[in-house]
Amino acid sequence: MVLSDALFNQIVKQTIGILEKRDIDKIIKIINHELSQNASSKETETNVMRLFNSIFSLSQFLKDALVYSHFLPSIIRIVANSNY
Repeated sequence: MVLSDALFNQIVKQTIGILEKRDIDKIIKIINHELSQNASSKETETNVMRLFNSIFSLSQFLKDALVYSHFLPSIIRIVANSNY
């Protein structure tokens, strides 16, 4: 698993009681896959955490990411190539 405990806990804290476990698992799987595709996954993960911290409703953002399957992978790829 590429995902750190900090990012995992951030996702779970923001979505517990709002998303079902299977949806959280899907999100974790997508993020893990995208992070594993990057050479600097720790740097990318830090950028993803910064992005997630700046979003008003992370749970709604991640709900939308499940509806629009291209959304989260695209965002992570952009963040991976950014100095955000």
